[in-house]
Amino acid sequence: MTKTSVHFGTALAGLFVAASGVRADSLVLTWGYPQYGNGGEFLAIPNDGPALGISSLYTPGAQGSQANSFETFCIQYNEEFYPGGTYNYQISTTSILPIVAVAIGTGYLYNLFATGTLPGYTYTSASQAADLQNTLWNLQGTGPGASVIADPGTYDALLIAKFGSLSNAKLATFGFYSAASYGVYALNLGTTPDGNGGTWPNQDQLIYTGGGSADGGSSVPDGGSSLALLGGALGAMGGLALLKRKLA
Repeated sequence: MTKTSVHFGTALAGLFVAASGVRADSLVLTWGYPQYGNGGEFLAIPNDGPALGISSLYTPGAQGSQANSFETFCIQYNEEFYPGGTYNYQISTTSILPIVAVAIGTGYLYNLFATGTLPGYTYTSASQAADLQNTLWNLQGTGPGASVIADPGTYDALLIAKFGSLSNAKLATFGFYSAASYGVYALNLGTTPDGNGGTWPNQDQLIYTGGGSADGGSSVPDGGSSLALLGGALGAMGGLALLKRKLA
C-alpha cells in the first residue's frame, strides 16, 4: 500500500494541536535506515514544534541521519503517506482510523529501541527492523496477518517475561501503567493545520518523549498524571511532538 506511500500505525490527540487550528507544527516523513518492504524504520525530520529537540533523547543508532531527526515505526497498516512529504503533526495516546490506543507492549519495545536497550537490535539490520515492525503491527492488531510475527521467537519471550502474556502486552493499560509510562506516544499526521477535517488520517507513527522508565514505567503512572508530567516536560524542553509513521 504504497503510493511510494507509507503506512503508520484520542484522548490526548488534541493536546498538542496548534491553537484554534490556525497553524500546526510540521515535519518531513521519509524512509529510514535500515528499512524493509513497506514498513519501518522511517525517518522523521521535524521542521518546528515540540519534536525539534526529541532526537537528543534517542540513542545514536535510533537518531536520524539529519539534524534533529529520529527513526520511528508506523502502527497503522492501512494508512499511507508520501515519503519525503511534509505533514502537520500532533501528539496522541491513540492512532487514528481506527482509533486504537498505543499498546503497553508497543510503548515498552519502542522505549527499548529508542534508548538502545532492545536486546539483539543492531540498528543496521533490515531483517531486525522487519521483525520489530511486524511485532508492533501485531501488538496494535493491524497489518497483514496481524496475529503473526515475522519471527515469533524474536520479541515474544521478551514481552511475555515483562507482561505475563502477549495478550497483556496488547492492552492499553497493564496495572496502573500504559505506553505513556514508557514515554511513548503516537504521532498523528495530517496535511492541514487541523489534520484532514480534524481526523488526521495520513499516518500514525511512534515517538519517544524521554519520560517513563523501561524498568516498568513506575516513574510515570497512568491515569492523568502521566499527561501532566509529559506536558511539563514538553514545556521545559520547548515542546515535544510525537511522530508516527508506517509504510504499507
